[in-house]
Amino acid sequence: MTCSVAQTATGEPPVGRLIGKRGVLSTKEARDQHDERQRLTEVLIPQIPRLLTKYSADREKIIHLVTIPLHFQIEMYVSARLQTNLEELLDALDELIEKHVDDDVLKAVAELYYHLDSSPPISALVEGHKMKLIDGIAAFVRTSLQKFDDDVETGEEEEALFLSYIKRMAAFSGFLDLRHWDLWDMLLKVVSNYDK
Repeated sequence: MTCSVAQTATGEPPVGRLIGKRGVLSTKEARDQHDERQRLTEVLIPQIPRLLTKYSADREKIIHLVTIPLHFQIEMYVSARLQTNLEELLDALDELIEKHVDDDVLKAVAELYYHLDSSPPISALVEGHKMKLIDGIAAFVRTSLQKFDDDVETGEEEEALFLSYIKRMAAFSGFLDLRHWDLWDMLLKVVSNYDK
């Protein structure tokens, strides 16, 4: 499904097939490709949040499903009055961040957040949602770091949970400037005292 969405959105032929003529698309071909991408977006916008929720436990399917909205015409969330679907998508992405600690899943979700945030019509809503998510992650990391700093005895479960939140934060670090949360000095202190 992911491959067919990408082929429809970009106009690339399936793998192994060649196009008879190469070059710039004619006006009609460009218009047809735009219309196909628009229809694809209209059909999949309501379905993607449901699919993400349904297959949230399957790592491979999630990685592929999260890449589909990268091919959408993002402005349709506003023009077609599909903001409730956008909120459902953002909620589904938040659930994925909560459930998964796999680097590939976390990076795919962070990339989708970055892509959605870079579209001006919906960036305010996406930015607020993303900041709320990262604020929660940063707050947990900060309290855990304070426990480590106070030499509070921690068990293996607490350390594993702390590491999972560090992974979540690291996934967003490739797409977002995390200096706002001022965690790096505390993290360096923990890393430097790891063997002690």
